[in-house]
Amino acid sequence: MPEGDLADFVRRMKDDIINRHDPEAASAYYAANFATRNPIPGRKPGLNGLIEALGEFLTAFPDAHETVETVIAEGDQVAAVGTLRATHRGPFGGIAATGRPVRVHVFELHRVVDGKIREGWVFLDLMGLMAQLRGDSGPGEAR
Repeated sequence: MPEGDLADFVRRMKDDIINRHDPEAASAYYAANFATRNPIPGRKPGLNGLIEALGEFLTAFPDAHETVETVIAEGDQVAAVGTLRATHRGPFGGIAATGRPVRVHVFELHRVVDGKIREGWVFLDLMGLMAQLRGDSGPGEAR
């Protein structure tokens, strides 16, 4: 896939999965044997685990919207940096719904093979997110 197409691919993926709140859409973008390189303990592996995790996240943050700010593609790899904004409406990380708005930075690096993401790394500012859910102020606080 040409590099420009990889950037468009990532933007479409974010729109379809996160901004349209459709975790099942991941099957159009991720290979069935997708491997996450920063797994969460206790999570199922592969595409099914990813869809489950996305479903749980989007249940907790049903108005989630991610803005992709930067995309860099080279060869079969694509990196994206974005900001996710949402409202905490369901349980997440052991914290009941707070109704608080959150803003979280996201960095992803994926390897795309035959038009699907085969492996990837997703780095979400989880510490900043949890601080916002607890009502702590700080650099990651929603604005």
